[in-house]
Amino acid sequence: MKKLLAILLSAVMAMGILAGCGGNGDSSSTGGSTAPNSNAGSNDLQGAYIFLMKQAGQVFYDRMWVGFEAAIKAMDPDAKIFDKSPAENTVTAQLTTMDECLTQKIGALCIATFADTGFDEMNAKYKEAGIPIFSADSRADDEYRITHFNQTDSELLGRYYLWTSILAAEKVDITDDMNVETEAKKVVENHSGDPIVVGLISATPDSPVQLAWHAAIDEELKDAVYSGKVEQDIKYGNDDQVEAANQLNAFLSEGKVDVVFCMSGFGETVSQAAADAGAKIPVVGLALCSNAYEKLPTEDQDTYGDDVIMPFAVLWDLGMNGYGAGAGMVAYLNGDFDGKAGSEYTSVAADRFPETTFKCVDCPMDEGTEVVCGEPLIFTKYNKDTWKDRV
Repeated sequence: MKKLLAILLSAVMAMGILAGCGGNGDSSSTGGSTAPNSNAGSNDLQGAYIFLMKQAGQVFYDRMWVGFEAAIKAMDPDAKIFDKSPAENTVTAQLTTMDECLTQKIGALCIATFADTGFDEMNAKYKEAGIPIFSADSRADDEYRITHFNQTDSELLGRYYLWTSILAAEKVDITDDMNVETEAKKVVENHSGDPIVVGLISATPDSPVQLAWHAAIDEELKDAVYSGKVEQDIKYGNDDQVEAANQLNAFLSEGKVDVVFCMSGFGETVSQAAADAGAKIPVVGLALCSNAYEKLPTEDQDTYGDDVIMPFAVLWDLGMNGYGAGAGMVAYLNGDFDGKAGSEYTSVAADRFPETTFKCVDCPMDEGTEVVCGEPLIFTKYNKDTWKDRV
């Protein structure tokens, strides 16, 4: 235990504080440079597009900002765009920034809420002022937001976590052209003996995004193919690396699981800790490709060899999430998109992002709507060079 925590604390000192994924403090963020700002020389927020994530200086949100800024600049060249993500990772810090933006009469807000409660009073003020609220990465309340820009389909992503965990438990190499659902179910159908037990290190029991992932996993496990063959065990790391290490250590000590999947966005650090602790099971998870790059195997290595830290990582295209959000906000303010189910908008090609038509659909997790901005991504030894500088 002490050895494992010491290893992890050393990693934290070397890499900076990392956060997890989704909501209530779980942003899947990873430490990085100070957040960018398109209008760093100006303090005038009137009419501006505001990007308000959970915390400034996180690579995760910086990569989203690249797409957000590119879309808005391409569709509204004269726009003012500000990243106003706070230095402190709390609801209070977000509310303080929202109040500042409200006072200066911004044009529109895109927020990743730190929690699913505490925003009603401020949201009501925005509604009264006629300032539209959008959300990305973590949902704003459906009563007040125009729509949510979901990084990828939450239900599909939850299933990806289950399918890839099953493949890892059985040490199946994942290739770019693989249908992971088909392969995972084939593994399950051919499995005999004790059930495959998937250990999940989640963020918190009330994380909005991770609740959606868990619901999808639960629903998938209702399929008869898994009956008596696949089980799950969930522990909560509170989006804290040391606590995640505690939960990993518990999994390893109990010896009940066949694979561990870290659902917070520092999967590469947990995988390293597991390797250093001599874990005999695969440990994978949610991670930026840039952070996981050195932990992933090279093409000439055995994907599950003894010298491999992390056989693969899972995430989504962060830039595309920001790009879809920025384009949607411009389309809304231009009157070309209303944020209701069935409505669509088309972006303008910018940088690496092609012209794309996005469609608004009912959100499965609340009474609002969402725009799904892309597909889940699996970073492997075969594609890590493509995604290293993007995600």
